[in-house]
Amino acid sequence: MVDMTDLSKTGHVEAPGGEAGSGNPLNRGLGVSQIVFMVVAAAAPLGLVAGGVPLAFAVSGSPGMPLYFALTTVMLLIFAVGFTLMAGRVRNAGAFYAYVQAGLGRIPGLSAATLALFSYTLLLVGVNAYVGVATSNVIERYADVGSPWWLWAFVSLGIIAFLGLGVMFAIFGFIGFEATAVFRNEAKDPDVTVLRATYVAILVIGVFYSFTVWAIVVGVGVDAVTGAAKADPEGLVLTLARSYVGSVWADVMQVLLITSQFACVLAFHNVVTRYQFALSRARALPAPLGVVHPRHRAPSSSSAVASAVASVTTLVVVALGLDPIGDLYTWFSGAATLGVVLLMAATSLAVIGYFRRAGEQQSVWRVVVAPAVAFLGLACVGYLMVANFPLLVGTTEGAWAIGGFVALSAVVGAVQALVLRARRPAVYERF
Repeated sequence: MVDMTDLSKTGHVEAPGGEAGSGNPLNRGLGVSQIVFMVVAAAAPLGLVAGGVPLAFAVSGSPGMPLYFALTTVMLLIFAVGFTLMAGRVRNAGAFYAYVQAGLGRIPGLSAATLALFSYTLLLVGVNAYVGVATSNVIERYADVGSPWWLWAFVSLGIIAFLGLGVMFAIFGFIGFEATAVFRNEAKDPDVTVLRATYVAILVIGVFYSFTVWAIVVGVGVDAVTGAAKADPEGLVLTLARSYVGSVWADVMQVLLITSQFACVLAFHNVVTRYQFALSRARALPAPLGVVHPRHRAPSSSSAVASAVASVTTLVVVALGLDPIGDLYTWFSGAATLGVVLLMAATSLAVIGYFRRAGEQQSVWRVVVAPAVAFLGLACVGYLMVANFPLLVGTTEGAWAIGGFVALSAVVGAVQALVLRARRPAVYERF
């Protein structure tokens, strides 16, 4: 457990390899606008609106998606009350896992870490497959040349592997907002920057989604939108654009869809990279993952490993002959979203546990009420996701298999923590 004696004196926990006051090897140059930009890139608004929203209409059969986005925005703003408060106390780039560890203990913390890595790696691979399909479609439309989706998926991964040295459904649309804390080691003034960037990112993403999805419902018609989504989920938004703004703008949107999803993949790559980096600095992952590039001052080794894992996973998917959208994108994004919902729920409980033990004077709203409301809301979302997972996957057996992998990823972290406690107690205590 964290040392509450030190906590009572300093008001925060300095996690190993986390906050970098002295000896920080990473470049500190990110302000609110830069971090918000990366968070919005991770949300990939155009990609979700064109790809995820029609799929959500088709699967749910409900035209009420604008309301879902608005309610999700409110829930995440409540969640952010405790999240941002923890960001100022637990100064670590591990975000979710670091907060869970500080509030609930090392074993739940490492369990959250492996769950986070698994979830974001799934997102990295799944969204990158969408990039491959979208690129292949654009080339076929304008150059009349057919090409396999996986070719462009690997091209995308190759570009991201190069850039990762120097460039930094409703719930799914917000995934990535916690990157405000993941990038705290590279923020100019982390305590202020993380807090402001979190609220700005949630509001920007929430307002955009709520308004845009409402416009889709109005454009297609309340009674017709679910049927149109089922008939043509991939072309719904582009067809709507051609009807209202003309074919030129629709073509521009089709190209921008690729760049939007590419930015999303790059953002998830960076999140995975920094989770691995933080865990390596805490000695929970191999030391090479914590190496920083001497010139770029970025975690280059971790970036290379993230690219390699994504490439191998994509190769396996190609070998199995899975559909890149119907199977890979849908299954992986659904499983990852479930993982992130569980992480946010655990973080809400961690806020309550952390401040109950710390004895720090804070308003009841910030350390009890808001986290409790957020936990209940996220628990309900998690239950609904599990209950309806067969609809997303297509079969009950497939839903159990994918859900089982999500659970297994969390179990792996708990087992690793128990092994560290038994065989390497010094590392366990330092974590």
